[in-house]
Amino acid sequence: MVTYNTMIHGFCKKGDLYTARRVLDRMKDSKDCLPSTVTYTTLIDGYCKKGELEEAMKCMSEMNKQGCLPGLFTYNALIRGSFNKGDIKNAQKVFDEMTCKRDIITYNTMIHGFCNNGDNYAQKVFDEMTCKRDIITYNTMIHGFCKNGDNYAQKVFDEMTCNRNMITYNTMIHGLVKKGDLDTARRFGLNEG
Repeated sequence: MVTYNTMIHGFCKKGDLYTARRVLDRMKDSKDCLPSTVTYTTLIDGYCKKGELEEAMKCMSEMNKQGCLPGLFTYNALIRGSFNKGDIKNAQKVFDEMTCKRDIITYNTMIHGFCNNGDNYAQKVFDEMTCKRDIITYNTMIHGFCKNGDNYAQKVFDEMTCNRNMITYNTMIHGLVKKGDLDTARRFGLNEG
C-alpha cells in the first residue's frame, strides 16, 4: 500500500495524473491491495492542483462507492480546488457536506475563497467558526473588507484575539488609503491604529 501511495504521490507531484490514475486502477484490479482514503485523497489533491476539478469530483464519488470515507485533507483539497477553479457553489457544497470536523485550514480556505470572489458569505463563515481564529483568518477578513471598501475591516481589526503583524497593519493602511482616509492611515502607520 505504501509503495503504491508513494508512486501516486510522485506522479501527481510531477503532474502526470494519467499514470497516477493507472496506478490506482491497478490497485483496484489487484484485489489484494485496494486503494485507501490516503490513496484517493492523493489523487484528488493532484487533480485539484492541476485544475481538473471534474476529475477530482469523479474520484471522490468513486472513493465513496468503494467504501472509503473522505477525510479532512480530502475535503480541504476539494474546497481549495473548487475556489481555484472559480466554482464557488461546489466549494460551498463540499463544505456543507463534510462528514468530519472542520479545522482552521478549512475555514481559512473558505473565507479566502469567498473574499477573493467578493462574496459576503465570508462573514457568515467567519461568524460561525467552531475553532479558534488565527492571524491568517483575521488578515484574510480584513483584506476582503478593505478590498471591497467596507468599514467592517476596522471592527475586525479592533476585535482581533491574536497579535497583529505587519500584514495586518499594511492591509489596513492600504484599505484606508484606497478609501481616501489618509489621517487614519497615517495613525496606523505609526502603530496608533
